[in-house]
Amino acid sequence: MANKKKEEAETIETVNEAEEAEKEENPLLAELEKAKKESEEYLDKLRRSMAEFDNFKKRTQKEKEATYSLASAETVGAFLPLIDNLERAAVAAKAEGASPEDLAQGMENILKQVADILKDLNVEVIPAQGEPFDPNLHNAVSHIENEELGENTVAAEFQKGYKLGERVIRHSMVQVAN
Repeated sequence: MANKKKEEAETIETVNEAEEAEKEENPLLAELEKAKKESEEYLDKLRRSMAEFDNFKKRTQKEKEATYSLASAETVGAFLPLIDNLERAAVAAKAEGASPEDLAQGMENILKQVADILKDLNVEVIPAQGEPFDPNLHNAVSHIENEELGENTVAAEFQKGYKLGERVIRHSMVQVAN
């Protein structure tokens, strides 16, 4: 059995020596072997880069979802005091002795609170009345002839528009003078 192992080792050694001799005789085989090693290294680098990019995409998606969830929670939280005040106003409106003036004042206070919340959220009212008509900001629902206002000027605003930064949340619904 020792002879058999010795013969196998000698055969392997002979094959290795033959391959080395062939490489020395033929420089193309040496270049081929070098190119194979380089291609294996590049393939390994590519696989690692692809795995890293996949992990990056997953991590980014999780961060995006967490950010959206946090932003939603903060926005809802900003409106909770407003809901509390609306509930108080509803109870006060049903109470005996509630005057129309008090109810009107309560509604004005609530509207001011809404405006403050929107301002804190960086939401702006889109200016409309008397402004030049801009289809990116305004939605024209009717036209009137009015020489005093000039052409393509917003004559009336039926519904306020809002934007967050440069993004329009809702277009102003307007009447345009021709």
